[in-house]
Amino acid sequence: MEIEKLINSCINEDCVWASSAIQLLNQRSYAVKSDSNGLLDVSRQIYKEVKEEFFREVEDLTANNKINLDHNYDSARGFYLRIKRQEFTDDVATLPDVFISRTIKKNYIECTTLNIIKKNARLKEVMEEILLLSEETVDELLDKIATHISELFMIAEAVAILDLVCSFTYNLKENNYTIPIFTNNLLIRDSRHPLLEKVLKNFVPNTISSTKHSSSLQIITGCNMSGKSVYLKQVALICIMAQMGSGIPALYGSFPVFKRLHARVCNDSMELTSSNFGFEMKEMAYFLDDINTETLLILDELGRGSSIADGFCVSLAVTEHLLRTEATVFLSTHFQDIPKIMSKKPAVSHLHMDAVLLNDNSVKMNYQLTQKSVAIENSGIRVVKKIFNPDIIAEAYNIHSLLKIAKARTENEDSNGVVDQKTINQMKRIHNLVAILKECAGNEKEPLTLGKLKEINSDFIENFGE
Repeated sequence: MEIEKLINSCINEDCVWASSAIQLLNQRSYAVKSDSNGLLDVSRQIYKEVKEEFFREVEDLTANNKINLDHNYDSARGFYLRIKRQEFTDDVATLPDVFISRTIKKNYIECTTLNIIKKNARLKEVMEEILLLSEETVDELLDKIATHISELFMIAEAVAILDLVCSFTYNLKENNYTIPIFTNNLLIRDSRHPLLEKVLKNFVPNTISSTKHSSSLQIITGCNMSGKSVYLKQVALICIMAQMGSGIPALYGSFPVFKRLHARVCNDSMELTSSNFGFEMKEMAYFLDDINTETLLILDELGRGSSIADGFCVSLAVTEHLLRTEATVFLSTHFQDIPKIMSKKPAVSHLHMDAVLLNDNSVKMNYQLTQKSVAIENSGIRVVKKIFNPDIIAEAYNIHSLLKIAKARTENEDSNGVVDQKTINQMKRIHNLVAILKECAGNEKEPLTLGKLKEINSDFIENFGE
């Protein structure tokens, strides 16, 4: 290949990365082949001569001072001398004056001489020349290679495709994947989440089915933490894997060709000036403008960022519109009235994430989609029972009971169904009276006297009718 010939004509074949400073210095000096640049060859010869002069200097110092000298190199100091401490037992100050910059490091005495410092300075100048000339030669090589850049792109693309095909093949064999087929309907039997099945030992598979005229819009309900969001992400990921040519984590899979995929599965927003609900609605508006019959849409609890009434109204209106678009839609919701209203319409399917109530009042998630919807009272409180402090859980149950009582009372009110403000104020004053009496009874510093009771009684009677 022409590119290989160009590289081999300029770069030495044995040029590799080196870990030690002196080896790296030599590799950088001789990376470019000889005869590639005349000035570079001259600089290398000078570099070689300076190194030989240094080695002779070390030999002369050893002979003249009768000291066994060693040498080393680092990028900061250049060449320097080393003496083993076990071979020089005298004090460092007794070294001949020719040795300067003496330091002790572990088992060695490190030093240098004026001549070595001069040679290091000369060596540094020569190395700068070598690197500059080598860089010029390599730049010329790159300019020549650039004329063949299209070949490099073709090679890179071929390697990338080969790597992709090898990865697909590996997954088919090692992860028990299936080769998908493409039809008019979506059917994935015993599908698995491609990531979670790796970290969960007993991942529960689910069958995904959607046809244009009987179940193009699927509403998923279930308790908190029952697996609704995982199921929705699973649908999107498997459809993407199928259309990119990969095997899929399932026993069988047939897919229509989706030309658009929109997903809303979290409330994260990079728009600092937008609320969660506002950002959610902006994103939903974009989806509705871009949706068609060849779109796969994934929605996780639309409208949860607003009040219950407003969230329900928006969610129901959007769901009605999505049904008319004939797109393939999977959405989850906690608004129980939405599946009750929508499931009566054609092309709508209501599925429920199964959960059972155990004898200890805890909830066991089966993570299995079923056609039967079973509501578990206080499912949210039961799910977090093992997470929060028992006092918080007890208070939550107490509040739930009070809300049920208040709701029952409201339903038994007069035809208007509204308690007037005067009655509300009177109830508040009774509540305050009880609190004051409890506080006075528990105050040891100021005992509750008959006079104090008369004062509280007078104040209560005076203000009760307001």
